[in-house]
Amino acid sequence: MCNHFDLRSLREKCNLSLSELSELSGCNIISIDQAERGKKISATLREKILSVLLQIQEEGLTSEVKIWRTRALQAEEKLALIKEAMTGWIKKI
Repeated sequence: MCNHFDLRSLREKCNLSLSELSELSGCNIISIDQAERGKKISATLREKILSVLLQIQEEGLTSEVKIWRTRALQAEEKLALIKEAMTGWIKKI
């Protein structure tokens, strides 16, 4: 699906640097650069990059808030799991 898009052109239309796209997508700069040059990367990473670019193209940078909110919620869920595990370990001690 994602192979039909020119990721570099799309990123440039969104006025994003590689660093900014990396921050928004959670993908590293090397993976984004490889995707833009048509190198083989995982389909999941390619779709994640494309998803962020298409969302920004449609909604503008206000979508940045949605992306960060989603990432923050995911981080909170992970922290809750860690807290739960640590509480269990402490009770065993």
